[in-house]
Amino acid sequence: MASVNEDAVDEETGGSGSGAAWTDITSDCRLAAASLDTGEMICSPAFSLFEAMSALELMDPKMDESLLEPVESVQSRLARGALPVQLSVGQAARVVENMLAFEVAWYQGASLLDSLLLCLYPHGASIHALCSLCGVTRTSEPHESGAEGIRRKSGGGGAAGPIVRDAITSDPACTPALALLAVVFGTLKTVAGFRKVILDADIYEEEDAQPNSLGLYLAENLETDDAIFLLKEAREGLRLQEGGSSQNKGVAGQEEGEEMEERKGGPGEERDLASLVAQLTFRIALLNLIDVLHSFDPSQGAKAGHALRDALQEAIDALGTVKEGGEETVEEEKVEASGESGPVAFAFDRGITRALKGNAPRRVIHIPSLSQALLVFRSLLDDLGKTLAAFAFDVNFEVETEGTGRERAFSLQRLRMFLDAFAAASPGIIARSFLHQHLVKEDEDLLLGRFPFSLALTEHMQGVGLPVSVVCSPQSQAFLLTAAKTLAEALRNLCHNKARQRMRLEVLFQDLGVLEEQAEISDADFRAAHQLSENTTPFLLQWIMEEALRHMQSYIQLGFELDLYAATEAEEILWYLDCLLSVRLQILTSLENQRVELENLRRQTTAAVSSDKEKQVKKESKSGIGTGKGRGGGGKKKQKNKGAKGTEEKKGEEEAVAGGPTIRPDDDALAETQIALSIHRLLARGGHLALTGLGRARGSWPIEIPRARAAIRFHHRFKAFAPLRYPVLMTYDDFQAVHDQRREEGDEEGASLTNAKECFKAVKTLVEHGVRIKSHLQDEEGKVNLKNLARAAISNSVALVQAEASLREVGEKGGNRIGKEDSRNGLKKDEIRGAGVEWKEIERPRKRAEVTLSFVAHPQVPVLVVKVME
Repeated sequence: MASVNEDAVDEETGGSGSGAAWTDITSDCRLAAASLDTGEMICSPAFSLFEAMSALELMDPKMDESLLEPVESVQSRLARGALPVQLSVGQAARVVENMLAFEVAWYQGASLLDSLLLCLYPHGASIHALCSLCGVTRTSEPHESGAEGIRRKSGGGGAAGPIVRDAITSDPACTPALALLAVVFGTLKTVAGFRKVILDADIYEEEDAQPNSLGLYLAENLETDDAIFLLKEAREGLRLQEGGSSQNKGVAGQEEGEEMEERKGGPGEERDLASLVAQLTFRIALLNLIDVLHSFDPSQGAKAGHALRDALQEAIDALGTVKEGGEETVEEEKVEASGESGPVAFAFDRGITRALKGNAPRRVIHIPSLSQALLVFRSLLDDLGKTLAAFAFDVNFEVETEGTGRERAFSLQRLRMFLDAFAAASPGIIARSFLHQHLVKEDEDLLLGRFPFSLALTEHMQGVGLPVSVVCSPQSQAFLLTAAKTLAEALRNLCHNKARQRMRLEVLFQDLGVLEEQAEISDADFRAAHQLSENTTPFLLQWIMEEALRHMQSYIQLGFELDLYAATEAEEILWYLDCLLSVRLQILTSLENQRVELENLRRQTTAAVSSDKEKQVKKESKSGIGTGKGRGGGGKKKQKNKGAKGTEEKKGEEEAVAGGPTIRPDDDALAETQIALSIHRLLARGGHLALTGLGRARGSWPIEIPRARAAIRFHHRFKAFAPLRYPVLMTYDDFQAVHDQRREEGDEEGASLTNAKECFKAVKTLVEHGVRIKSHLQDEEGKVNLKNLARAAISNSVALVQAEASLREVGEKGGNRIGKEDSRNGLKKDEIRGAGVEWKEIERPRKRAEVTLSFVAHPQVPVLVVKVME
């Protein structure tokens, strides 16, 4: 055993220097070991349990990397020809197709070491060999050789200059290799481009993406123009071969035997050429799209939106030309060791990145097939297309006059509805990152890069019913500044994945609780400043309560989407949701009524002022005030001022809340919101009523959880609402009070189930009304969402009817019943005693309705699946 002298350690490299002195310490260790008692050990201060576990040999390849066979390097494979660079058209087409699938695995959350770089051609040595073959030269080489050949050379990342375009070979035999090289560079640039979008937004989580490059070479020193040039050069060369192949095919009938086969180029070559051309075209479109994403400036409005739309459409069209090749994606078994099976298994090896991963355990990564990869790419492009609606001209705060003369103005409410629909669709991390990056800029206080967010908020508050005198009062300014920051964070939260949205809402509730306290203070200051009574509506508090209720609803519904609730607690969850939706609808209705009253009051005031002016003009014209004649002019004017002063005193309180112009609300958006809330409330109410009725059906009581444990579970579900002052956090005792009240009511089962069916039935009418509004607005996705809600209601109604029929059938088969059944045990207690029979003596088969939840119709609305069991 030896030890290195620390004084001789090279401080720059961290390793031992050339003058390191090694000393034998074996005798010292033995002497120290002899003095140890049982349970003691010699270790350094940095020794940990992790190091102890790493030192143990578990004889498992997943944990003990030393058990795995050494992986042959890329350089060695190139040297012995196991990894060819002179490929046929068919080989190049298969490698490119499979590499596309491995790239998609990165978009689905795998690291680069477990996805794209399992292909051997994006490694430094392979790129160097392909460049040498195809004549692609640079001012300096961006790669280094050796075991770390995939990593960037230190300091050399930016040293490479542009490609010398005239030096590229025109040899048709090298065209497949040039195509492969161009796709490799294009793929690395694509990954680097999307990675930049993800990192700039910085909202990714481990389950979304792993953008850490780990120092890997992603063609950062290659300009996008050079990458596109290589792709176009390779495409032109393939098209020339494709034309020659077609020409050969036309004269093939005149040739004989071997000569004909030689000139045709082999079976399937035409298909492979077309596949490569399509892949190159798609890669060019992707690089153009990434350039547009990086240079996107939302302040340019429609111009920026049109450029992004055109780039997306180009990529979608190019993707449509990519067809599946003759071979499926290389499966996981085929990449365990190169060359074992598959026509292009030589190009993939799962162990090639093992050295870079260190002692990290191996992960099972799903590599999709080519058809699945194409679907993922189409979904990625469609998600980016959905973001365009946020930058549409009419949504972007400018008034646009249509051919009909109708004006369309910005509505913050409609923007929030779009963001809700966008988040509900669960878009990918790239689209969410792009939208988050341009949604709200804190340093500039701009929404979508074009409109001051504070102004948008004040207009929104006036639109929902708050008087302008309240919103613009000095007492409200501090509240508005804090509210703007909180609401901006709430908007950005919709760009996170659903699990993170729910987690971040718990933090948002704390900010909303502070805002509610500030709103109370601001309302009190406003009343004091204008000498208003204590009964005056607390406008700011009402508005912030509605905001809190909005997020409380989202918090509960996200729990359904994430499958966090057990079926046994669905009744209390739906009951709480029903209560929240009812309160929110009441507040929205109150705000709307206030808005209408204030608008009417403003019109009356305007009409009265106009009438007074007309009368005054007539009086002045009669008395000659307008020409300065007559001695009565001064007296009339003085009398007028006195009357005006009296009018001001009389209407002072009204003007305190009604003064100033009002913002015209987005009536369609408000109507859509109220309809959606009413539908969700009916579904929640019908759900918990149905569970109440089924839980007591035919005397079959469910196994009840002990009250103390149920109260703890209830508190755990809703403790996130505790920081809010309004609405007050409800407890399990509140739920149990309603629960017990229904239990004591007569015919409880029948009443609960009947009311549940009525709730589900009423959903249909509201959905039809909502669909008409969506059709008017040409909102197809909104119509689909409403129809899914109707499906959930219909499914629940059918489940209740089937459950009632099954329970009724079970009751009729019981032979020891007296008369008709009641909701508890066949007969009412007094009827049984009147027949001379004790209550406990009546027996029948014990049946219960087992209920599970399904979300086949809508992710936020549970569908009851009822099964009658012994």
